[in-house]
Amino acid sequence: MSLQRRELLATGLLTLAGCSALGRTDDASDGVDGAAMWESYGRTATHRASYAAGSVPSRPPETEQSYSLQGSVATSPVADENRLVVGDEAGVRLVPFEGGAFARRIETASAVAATPCLDGETVYVPTEGRQDETDTARVSAMTESEGTLWETPLSADSVTMPALGDDTVFVRSAEAYLALDADSGEVRWRNTDADRMPKDSFLEFENVGPAVGDGVVVFPDAAGITAVDSTNGNITWRQTLQKVRSCPVIVDETVYVSDVRSGVHAFDAATGDREWQWPATGCWSPPAVAHGRAYVTDPSDIVALDASTGDVAWRMGEHGLHGSVHSGISVVGDAILASSRGFGLASVRTESSDRDAGTIAWSLAGDGFNTPIAVGDRLAFVDYAEGEPSLRVLR
Repeated sequence: MSLQRRELLATGLLTLAGCSALGRTDDASDGVDGAAMWESYGRTATHRASYAAGSVPSRPPETEQSYSLQGSVATSPVADENRLVVGDEAGVRLVPFEGGAFARRIETASAVAATPCLDGETVYVPTEGRQDETDTARVSAMTESEGTLWETPLSADSVTMPALGDDTVFVRSAEAYLALDADSGEVRWRNTDADRMPKDSFLEFENVGPAVGDGVVVFPDAAGITAVDSTNGNITWRQTLQKVRSCPVIVDETVYVSDVRSGVHAFDAATGDREWQWPATGCWSPPAVAHGRAYVTDPSDIVALDASTGDVAWRMGEHGLHGSVHSGISVVGDAILASSRGFGLASVRTESSDRDAGTIAWSLAGDGFNTPIAVGDRLAFVDYAEGEPSLRVLR
């Protein structure tokens, strides 16, 4: 089965992706020095895809395990030090990292609608109702040992990936911005002053989710972004763009967002004032900010922009990744990891490496649509090379 975007749109499937990060070293046995751990291998609540720890070899790793996923599409994986989680059309697959432990599945009533959020043992899972009569989207909290802890219907037919901050799960439905209590699922506030995201367009929102900053949550809209007060949901500012299909990113009180039709934008997180714009088309991926750069895609080329001005520092060149990138790219240490339609997985050097920035350190054959992650000395990504998604864990 070919997974060209237009074919997926025609069949009405739901494509999903999240984002995460890793690094590269000059020795296959060494890792990148940095923080000992982070909350989750995947995007933080700010959606910043830049981390100071991780381990990525200088040579292509080998597949340690491969897991078939159910349905035609799956989410990107997220992980902590103990487990990896990925969603598909039948539920959540959990892969423990303990020696001898077996992967298991937690079934959900409906297809997983976006990349889950992982907080310790608890997995926050968005689902949507293509498979039931009510066609209702939901957010659920579940654990491997206890199953479903709570489930909250959203009175909507579609839902984005969630973000967790201050014991609150923030999520955007087709009609509203919402904050849910992380322990109970109770709706703390709901703001319906949101432009509707049509369900038949939701396939294009595989990287969409809110970003949580200091007292502010920035939600994606179909044609822009909206910042709300995290305590009560009141709108503080709004920016109208053209076609946003990825999550906003908050770094150092600046909001970065990619727009498919108008390029990459930077706004003051407190006021919404524009700081800069880099005009381009085909920017499906959220920016990854590190080294004073905002790394973006356009659409099969990685471009490094000055994070303060938006000026181009370097770019790979046309078709640098041999295919479109629709998931996020990730940065740790001196490497960018990307998954494209031409490369299942590729490690790209940054200006912090000892080689030319924008050159490929290594690549793996495959059909990449989602975002890869690194967990210790393992890499993981979802591969569509055989026509159906499979989770590949490499070591």
